Amino acid sequence: MRKDHTLLYTDIVDSTAVNTRLGDAGMALLWDEHDRRSRELLRQWRGREIDRSDGFLVLFAQPADALAFSSHYHRMLGTLPVPLRARAGLHVGPLTLRENSAAEVALGAKPTEVVGIAKAMTARLMALALGGQTLASPSGHQALREDGALAGNWRSVSHGHWRLKGMDGVLEIFEVGDVHCAFMPPVDSDKSQRMVQMGGTGGMAGMAGTPIAWVGVRDVPHKLPAERDSFVGRSTELQQITGAYAEGARLLTITGPGGMGKTRLALRYAWSWLGDHPGGVWFCDLASARSIDGMTHAVGQSLDVPLGNDAVSQLGRAIAGRGRCLIILDNFEQLRLHARDTLGRWLDAAREARFLVTSREVLNLAGESMVALAPLAQPDAALLFHQRARAAHAAHDSEAEPDATQALVAMLDGMPLAIELAAPRVRVMATPELLARMSDRFRLLTAGSGRPDRQATLRATLAWSWELLSPDERAVLAQLAVFEGGFAWPAVQAVVSLGYGSDSGSDGDSDGNGNGTDNAPWIIDLLQSLVDKSLVSPQLGARFNLLRSVRDFAEEALGSAGSFTGAGPALRAQVQQRHFRHYAALSEEAALASRGAEVDNLVSACRAAVSQGAVDDGVACLRLAWAALQLTGPLRSVVSLAEEVVAMPGLSPVRQAEVDWVAGQAHGALGDNERALELAQRGLAALGAAGMPQIGYNDTAARLHCVIGTVMVSQGKLDEASLHLTTALARLPPQGDTNLRCTVMNGLGALAYHQGQPEKARKHYQQALQVAFAANDARWQGALLSNLGILQYASGQLDAARATYEQALSFARQGGDRRSEGNVRSNLGLLHLDQSRLAEAETELTQALHIARRLGHARLTYVATCNLGLVAKSNAQLDQAARLFEAAIAAARAAGDQPSVTEYTSYLNDIRPQAA
Repeated sequence: MRKDHTLLYTDIVDSTAVNTRLGDAGMALLWDEHDRRSRELLRQWRGREIDRSDGFLVLFAQPADALAFSSHYHRMLGTLPVPLRARAGLHVGPLTLRENSAAEVALGAKPTEVVGIAKAMTARLMALALGGQTLASPSGHQALREDGALAGNWRSVSHGHWRLKGMDGVLEIFEVGDVHCAFMPPVDSDKSQRMVQMGGTGGMAGMAGTPIAWVGVRDVPHKLPAERDSFVGRSTELQQITGAYAEGARLLTITGPGGMGKTRLALRYAWSWLGDHPGGVWFCDLASARSIDGMTHAVGQSLDVPLGNDAVSQLGRAIAGRGRCLIILDNFEQLRLHARDTLGRWLDAAREARFLVTSREVLNLAGESMVALAPLAQPDAALLFHQRARAAHAAHDSEAEPDATQALVAMLDGMPLAIELAAPRVRVMATPELLARMSDRFRLLTAGSGRPDRQATLRATLAWSWELLSPDERAVLAQLAVFEGGFAWPAVQAVVSLGYGSDSGSDGDSDGNGNGTDNAPWIIDLLQSLVDKSLVSPQLGARFNLLRSVRDFAEEALGSAGSFTGAGPALRAQVQQRHFRHYAALSEEAALASRGAEVDNLVSACRAAVSQGAVDDGVACLRLAWAALQLTGPLRSVVSLAEEVVAMPGLSPVRQAEVDWVAGQAHGALGDNERALELAQRGLAALGAAGMPQIGYNDTAARLHCVIGTVMVSQGKLDEASLHLTTALARLPPQGDTNLRCTVMNGLGALAYHQGQPEKARKHYQQALQVAFAANDARWQGALLSNLGILQYASGQLDAARATYEQALSFARQGGDRRSEGNVRSNLGLLHLDQSRLAEAETELTQALHIARRLGHARLTYVATCNLGLVAKSNAQLDQAARLFEAAIAAARAAGDQPSVTEYTSYLNDIRPQAA
């Protein structure tokens, strides 16, 4: 007979690993103790054991009994001779109980079998739970509430909605337990996925009336650096953060001294609660910012928003457009005086957004909540040390020398960074020896004032690590500080030199590993040694990075005479020179690799070249930085960079023309066509003043003519556009430069389309597409396929256009071209609208609008908004359509786009009487 039952499933975490460590005999003794104590608890809380494997399947008459047993069971496991952890699932639902006969039991059958989907549901919940956690289904949670179990010391926390393998629909999952539970969100697996709602108010689109859909949390947009290793402790602080936001806080500041783990805590919260922010989570590193301009530049880069004149207001609008999102502002202390004029305004503009700030001081803004980050508790500090020590040296015994470990982490002030720098040294010395060395290093810093200066302690830890390095390791680490945003091994080969007979960057040998002498160390070995010492961090994609504090320390050492042989301002200049020469010599393909991973190095190299008056290298780095930044923004940064380069003394006419081309393209992409024309014409004048063709003359002239022609096509000046584009075509080199050839052919295609010659346009696009495919250029493949799709759409070939758009979208995403992706999605939306697929149209246009807002792309924003109004009109949502048309009109008017204002106004007038 089927009826509702309360079912609890438990499972011991990592029991196989424990068994391996203890051996079968030791594990048998541990299981005996586990079973005896567990069954005592079952008798106390009236549980009926159905099955046992690495845990129990238990039936309870009352949900409150199941919760009480689960809580006591978790605590009991920690008191076993070898502590264990378990995960548990609690569910209430219909089951069929089948009693086996005595004969069947005698043959090994269980006395009672349970049959029903409720058993599978409970097993799924248990498998999803973390160690020490009990998860409840919606019915289990409701039964606990009705039973009065969630009162006093008992509480529940929703961990959002999940899709469990084999279960219908999306279910809200709750963690239940006493006040001592960590209440951490579980993690996705192959059988369970966190789901979030996109659309609607506060969703991904942040626009009322957009469709609501469930998507996996892994699809929530974010810009979060990966966590490099396991996170230890801080459960109380994480509960404080979640509790503050649950109570309505929108600004929370994590305070504490340097090295205390503020950034790591913020990232842990962001990764764990990513599903609570469907509008995305955006990490903004403000470490190098010292002004409002520097801050807005850093935030604009993180949010992929190209900035205009009023950057603070623009960012406020961009954040507001992302709905329920989380913005992490890291290292805010040096910007505290600007908080009211930046963060304060964003809080007012983006009412659904949450902000998480790390700072050494509170900001004193209205509505600010605070979590003060103290040193790690001693058990957590010791655990962190042991984990990192085991990672560095597998033979490290975490149970040996506990007194020395406790004294060591106390000497390190419980600071995570100091502990992580110290732990790898167990490779070469035992913990007591490590403690003795640390005591010597910190004696001066802890005496005298009587005040614990944790920044000084952090510096002493870094200095101590530095002094343990060999002279060659110091030289390599100091030179690595020149990199921005990470680096790969080929860049290390080109930039780092030990000076043994060569100053060319690759150390005088063919593979870059040696230094021109037989006995010299190999730089690749030194880099590996620094990785082993946790001073260089390996990243995904065969890249490396320095911790920020390590980089700052190493950068000081690079320019400080006496820190190692050869150090000083002269060496710093030499390293910077090798750095910008390496990046200036990159191909465009290399600059765009891994979705522009080298963009920070390119910008830094450009500025360093400017500071040293290296004209050719500065211009080359500017061009490559533009190649990367034009895909994802911020475009405004290219404008300012070009202004620095064009002001360099000794700029030849050809080089000035190249800079004007870059700046002209950037202004055109920002919608400032007049300035784009002015710069392109200035560049052509500079070439004319050169008097005779020089190297690069024809290529640069072709680019400038193409900029002018493209702008004039958009302005409807087709005869003038034709003159410039055909001139650009005539100046193309016979081979090479895929980007230039595709640019010119694409411009000619657009010209032909606007001249009413679709077949001629198709020919130009297809020729360019052949070039793009031959060069395996995904960016141009996507853009050109999108234009071919427009031709198919215009000729009524809607099914063919749809297939072409979808192929173009795939290439745009492959190439990391967010601007192209937004345009393709907008085109797809219109196609769906024409074919009366209104839901699909709304989805594509909503995503196009989301991309436009992230980039701050004005034209795409109001185009997508207007098209969403057309969808709303087709859905007979006339009030919604009117609001969207009004918003599009206002945005187009602000951009000075009168033709669009006229078009959108006609749409509004068509529905205004009906809407009213």
